[in-house]
Amino acid sequence: GNGKYSVFGANGIIGKHSEYNHTEAELLIGCRGSCGALNISEPYSWINGNAMVIHPTNNDITIKYLKYYLQAIDKKTIITGTTIPQITAKSLGQIQVAYPSINEQHAIVEEIEKEFGRIDAFKGNVEKSLENARELLCKAISALYKQTTGEIRKLGDVALFKNGLNFSKEKG
Repeated sequence: GNGKYSVFGANGIIGKHSEYNHTEAELLIGCRGSCGALNISEPYSWINGNAMVIHPTNNDITIKYLKYYLQAIDKKTIITGTTIPQITAKSLGQIQVAYPSINEQHAIVEEIEKEFGRIDAFKGNVEKSLENARELLCKAISALYKQTTGEIRKLGDVALFKNGLNFSKEKG
């Protein structure tokens, strides 16, 4: 849709809308579709029915702390429904939550985010190494082909090109 407000579904932002239904950033858990996916919405967002808002009733627990805490639990214990898996307010309400002081929560969140930073840096290094390895492989393959002694032809002279969608079942 059009609009300036982000729309949040079961697994994060899914579009934009001209209206919002939540003014604060909220902790969201996918309750249908991406069951158990956790996100924090932006202030002034539209949150659809596939995400359930977990809104603390007072200021002595933070949504970031709750998000990381809930990421660590086994979601299978709160998913109900056999045909269509879902998470309900009733199943969420039964979760036992460690409830440290607000200062401890901030310290825990800071430590977790530091670790995520290290993981992201490591991931970036691995991706760069993979890119370098692919580049080396392409250069090696190119060098091997340049050493061949056969004649050079156009691909169109030695192959046919057909869109796979043009084949019927009978013609395979």
